[in-house]
Amino acid sequence: MTNKEKLQEMIKTEGIDSVRKMIDEISSVDKQKLAKDWLIEQINGLIIDIKSNPDYIIYMKDVGYFWYEHKKCTLWVSYDKIWSILESKFGLNGQEIRNLCGGTVGETLKIKVDTTENTLGNYYFPGG
Repeated sequence: MTNKEKLQEMIKTEGIDSVRKMIDEISSVDKQKLAKDWLIEQINGLIIDIKSNPDYIIYMKDVGYFWYEHKKCTLWVSYDKIWSILESKFGLNGQEIRNLCGGTVGETLKIKVDTTENTLGNYYFPGG
């Protein structure tokens, strides 16, 4: 039996909506893995700035990528350098990005992240 025939049989037995849901779930897992791999690439090689502002640890390359507000355990994510790319390139929504960044950045940089936000519209963060 060919893959096409197997798929047609699955549609007959499970229904088209069920098969679409299965495909979406598989796509979502792949999308999340690709996004996490890309994010880890961005984290690698970041420079840490603890002198610019005593309230934040800034993780940066040419400009800030992440600002960690350690008193509140809040991670601010650069909209331009990280967040918007996770939206446009990987199709993640806001909550998926919060979960991905909070978990991956927290784990990789060994910081406790309770809240994750983006810098869009917040002019405090230069280059954000």
